Amino acid sequence: MEQEHSSQRQNRTKTHFRQALIDLIKEIGYHHVTVKDIVDRAAYNRSTFYIHYKDKMDLADDLLSTMLEGLEQSVGKPFVQGQKVYTTHLKNSSIHIVSYIYVNRDFFR
Repeated sequence: MEQEHSSQRQNRTKTHFRQALIDLIKEIGYHHVTVKDIVDRAAYNRSTFYIHYKDKMDLADDLLSTMLEGLEQSVGKPFVQGQKVYTTHLKNSSIHIVSYIYVNRDFFR
């Protein structure tokens, strides 16, 4: 039970760091964002950041992976490089991807 609680806390912390990075990229651009900016925005300390990530790039990789995994799950199949999707061919089940993008619109804007 305690390990489950710890895992939920870790996921929540990572979510806060990912959201902070998204917000800061939009405000000042990726190259200007520092770890200090991220921890200040997420309201954590640097040691907490370094428990989860080795640096800003590690967080950015986690953010991108998380978003791509979410897209794959919402579609139900992996993305194929070069594949084109036309809205006229979308089925009712494809609304999941639109919903996922809407829920995560801060990342996709």
